[in-house]
Amino acid sequence: MDQNIGTELVKLLLQVVTADDVVTPVERIYLDAVALRLGGEQAVEMVRRGLDEGGPLPAPNLALLIPHRSEVLREAARIGAVDGIHRDELDMVKTIGGLLT
Repeated sequence: MDQNIGTELVKLLLQVVTADDVVTPVERIYLDAVALRLGGEQAVEMVRRGLDEGGPLPAPNLALLIPHRSEVLREAARIGAVDGIHRDELDMVKTIGGLLT
């Protein structure tokens, strides 16, 4: 997965971690690490802006993620469960699965 697609995935993961309106320290640490791995420093900065400054989160380009559906769902499920299972986050993962068909 290239950095552009990785950055789109990070945008999607931001949506997952904020689905329950609470971003735990564990989620934040995990998201920062995933952002660095998938999108580099620019993705980490995007996460910091999105979570620290508030405001609207960047919308992911789902069309770019469709060919990577398995990996996207795997990453979304991992981050959704990193601090325990939460209904809102599970619902978000299910919704993502439907959107990426």
